[in-house]
Amino acid sequence: MRARPAKKSDLDFLDRISRELAAEGDLYIAEEREDFFKILACQLGEHETYIFEQEHNGLFTPKGCVTLSIHNLVQQDEVIKAAYLRDLKVLPSLRDLRWMIRFHKALLDYAKEKYSINFVYASMMTSNRRINGLRLLTKGEIFHSYNTTAIQFTGGKPKPKHIVEKATAKNYEEIESFLIEQSNGTPLSFEYGTNFLQHQLDSWENFSIENFYFIRGTEGKIEALCSVWDQDSSRKTRVDGYSSKLQKIRSLYNLEASLRHFAKLPKPGGYFKQLFVNHLSFSYQDSELIRSLLLQIYRDYKPKNYHFIYVKTPHEGFNKEIKSTLSGFRTRNLRMDLVKYKHPDCKFSEIPELAETGF
Repeated sequence: MRARPAKKSDLDFLDRISRELAAEGDLYIAEEREDFFKILACQLGEHETYIFEQEHNGLFTPKGCVTLSIHNLVQQDEVIKAAYLRDLKVLPSLRDLRWMIRFHKALLDYAKEKYSINFVYASMMTSNRRINGLRLLTKGEIFHSYNTTAIQFTGGKPKPKHIVEKATAKNYEEIESFLIEQSNGTPLSFEYGTNFLQHQLDSWENFSIENFYFIRGTEGKIEALCSVWDQDSSRKTRVDGYSSKLQKIRSLYNLEASLRHFAKLPKPGGYFKQLFVNHLSFSYQDSELIRSLLLQIYRDYKPKNYHFIYVKTPHEGFNKEIKSTLSGFRTRNLRMDLVKYKHPDCKFSEIPELAETGF
């Protein structure tokens, strides 16, 4: 077994493995990307993608992939480097814990040797027993749990409690300043720099300053904001099929959709129309501020036949207020754990906490 840097010639395999590894459960879905590397260019930091290959009779066959993203983070005015593990995809024949443990150690050693990085972070589904087994064996620590919340488009919704404005070009500087200001108030945050927002506007397809929504306070300053992005041009979710149980539920769902005039669940081979909330930031925690932003987005996009809005919500701490924020919406929650791994040679007794930033 070996790992090597991915090349453009690997795009067919990377596309195929994304399609073949459908989500477990009653809904069979697969991710399609126009270009596997394209979505990485939208993120801050450096990115390295590796291919896992298995040897047989002198020939190496690709069996999986992983991407290591390197970020500059700010902690108490000090810039540090940390790595984030993403796009770990392995074919079933390679899902052996002994091999995964060896790979995990090699990855930590590589991050430390090349980038002087002591900490590697990874998000994982709480319900994935195999991955959680790997976490326990490799001494990964859960420091933050969150929900990936899908808000379904169904019936009509009331007007927001607050006045929600949609951004224009003239709001660019105050939006960028607000995002940097809120980031600086967290224990650990991305080192944005002055051009981070322009980088996103340039690299995210079908995304512009007009994708931002914000709420002003009594003094006229921004109090809360977020953006919404349709990633369809870069990444799509294809429905490959429904279990027999879900086929019955889909029939009832689509009957309701016909009666209440919202988007039906797609047939096998069709695609979900999805929106992703990013940059969610606020100067103080108020569930009504977030609710107003989500209501305005919902009302603006419901006529366009979208299926879901995805937003990250805390699992603990702010959870009671989040329930108030989402009341009246039909939602599904997928619990996730953000896990931190420390290189065994690291002398720090405390691992820095990676703040929620909306990315």
